[in-house]
Amino acid sequence: MKKQLTIVGMIFILLTVGFSGCNKQSDEDKLIGTWIWSITIEDKTVSATYAFFSDKTFKLVGSYDGEEQTINGVWKIEDNNLVIVSSEGETTSGEYTFSNNNKTLTLIDHSSGLNISLIKQ
Repeated sequence: MKKQLTIVGMIFILLTVGFSGCNKQSDEDKLIGTWIWSITIEDKTVSATYAFFSDKTFKLVGSYDGEEQTINGVWKIEDNNLVIVSSEGETTSGEYTFSNNNKTLTLIDHSSGLNISLIKQ
């Protein structure tokens, strides 16, 4: 009986350790949601709201000096890069990192070298 209890106990410990790793959130899961970016240039605010959806689509609403523009498209994570393809067929890709307990997303655009930080809402 004692041997069976030890075996059951060991199995329980192994299962507990194994399942504890299942709660790790993937980068795709971390990305899903609404992100805000805003800066001021020559007393004018440039801002953007990025919404990444679980169906791998996105919506970007940008504003500059009171004018708004909306861009829709699809996204994917490929080779540790975020790849965004607009509905017009324009592709942007770059490195990304999460910080501040996954509340800050930093993107470095490959083509321009632009480095932006977005805050999760």
